[in-house]
Amino acid sequence: IEFNAVVVPGTIQPGQSIRVHLQFQPRKDAHWNNEVEPMVVWIEGPEGWTIDQQLLVSEMPKAAESNETRRFEFEMQTSDDNRPASVKAYALYYVCEETDGQCLYLRQDCDIPLRYQQD
Repeated sequence: IEFNAVVVPGTIQPGQSIRVHLQFQPRKDAHWNNEVEPMVVWIEGPEGWTIDQQLLVSEMPKAAESNETRRFEFEMQTSDDNRPASVKAYALYYVCEETDGQCLYLRQDCDIPLRYQQD
């Protein structure tokens, strides 16, 4: 599963609110297994930051298998003094390899890179 993150605004100022957009896309030889639990993403916010929602849960498609891009969004309030290089998160999901391939329950660790405005 390919992971991509976009932080808006792209350059952060201390004490600012940011919005984070995450997307997960199966590669061409994989697909989501929708017959079990939904995909979840857990956000581990930096100390002193507030997160509007730490646990993100995907909607479940009606089809048993699918290969859509799954998107999540959340907001964070940065602190005035803590400037980590990234926000840590992890995703838990069921995915299958190829048609009639093996299905697995996987954890994917995700780093969401942050850029700060120069003082």
